[in-house]
Amino acid sequence: MTELGLLLVDRERELGGTKTILFYGSQQDPAVEAVAKILSGVGLDAKPLDESELLTSEAWLKAEASSALFIAVTDSDRFNGKVQDLTALRTNRSALAPKTPLLVLSAATVVAGYRKPEPQEIRIHEIFLSNGSSVAAAFIGDRLRFEPRLAPISFSTTDLEATMQYIEALPSFLDSAAQEASALEAASTKNRIEIESFESALPPNYQAYWPKGSQRLLDRVIFTSKDHDGSWTVDRIIKILTANGVEEAQAKRGLFTLSGCAMGDERRQEWLRARDEDELKIRGLVQISLELIRSMPQARWQEALKT
Repeated sequence: MTELGLLLVDRERELGGTKTILFYGSQQDPAVEAVAKILSGVGLDAKPLDESELLTSEAWLKAEASSALFIAVTDSDRFNGKVQDLTALRTNRSALAPKTPLLVLSAATVVAGYRKPEPQEIRIHEIFLSNGSSVAAAFIGDRLRFEPRLAPISFSTTDLEATMQYIEALPSFLDSAAQEASALEAASTKNRIEIESFESALPPNYQAYWPKGSQRLLDRVIFTSKDHDGSWTVDRIIKILTANGVEEAQAKRGLFTLSGCAMGDERRQEWLRARDEDELKIRGLVQISLELIRSMPQARWQEALKT
């Protein structure tokens, strides 16, 4: 995100432009806030937007369209799975500031959350490779042209080849916007039923993080416990999965916890608490990818969590 932001700044200066405002989602993600902090140090005026301002974007876009260099937001929360509605922002940006790029950080897996970037949009996804590593990939709208400076250096040849194979293997429905929307809706409905069924059967010491029907990521199960630290739960899940024939690397790749023990980053814990997140819910939160959930029968999962 930082590299893309700096490229946008450099492009504006090379063209002799006068756009100096970066709008960004407030308390959405530390990565977004880090970009705002870094770019404010090179002369940009970084203006935070709360959730209500993102949902009602017409007023500030109309007032600042001529000065807006780009907008950096997330469409989903990697910590708790919340989905941010960007419909109004996309519509108003296209109408009022069509040449202002929209930089979107997405926590969704590529297939589950993919949508074609608009002509002036950049979407960043994390891609988990079969070799256990992960990379960040930017899908860039067809009206934007960049010459990356650092990204190629950060890729090993192996990771670059694996990433290209992953992207080339994406389903063909991504070629058509109408087919894409229909296929994603069908997949989301199927995933929601599977996820909510799993979460409703959790034993008493675990609780689903989201009520049924919530606007949330539908590529993972999310639950929490006020009795257990998330890292404690994850360690035991890994042992159970490996005992049932799942490779340890696959198990670790599909598990995520907000536990301070696992993160080893007290600043991030403070950042989460500053969002008014319940401290005990943070400590006990566990995410399990839908791919990993499907690697073991649901009855075995529930038995494992009970023990």
